[in-house]
Amino acid sequence: MFDQKSINIDKLKDEIYLKYKGKQLSANDLFENHHIINTTAPYSRSHYTEALRRLVVEGKMVAEFTDNRQHKVSVLISKECLLKFN
Repeated sequence: MFDQKSINIDKLKDEIYLKYKGKQLSANDLFENHHIINTTAPYSRSHYTEALRRLVVEGKMVAEFTDNRQHKVSVLISKECLLKFN
C-alpha cells in the first residue's frame, strides 16, 4: 500500500525541487508535465499536492493564487496557483 505520509512523498518533493529550482510555473502545468514523465511512479494528484505543500512549509517554494479568492490551503493543483521555486 502506498502511504501518503511516507517517505515516498518526500522523495517526490525532493525530485520536484531539483527539477524546478529557480523556476516559476502553475501547479497545474507542473503536475501535467511531471506526472507524464513519472508514469511508472504511483503518484496521484493528492501526492503532488502534499509534496508541494511540504515545499512551501520548508521555505523552498512560494505559492500564490491569481484568482483573487481566499484559499484555506497553501497549494492547489490548478492553473490559478502559481509556484515560485527558490
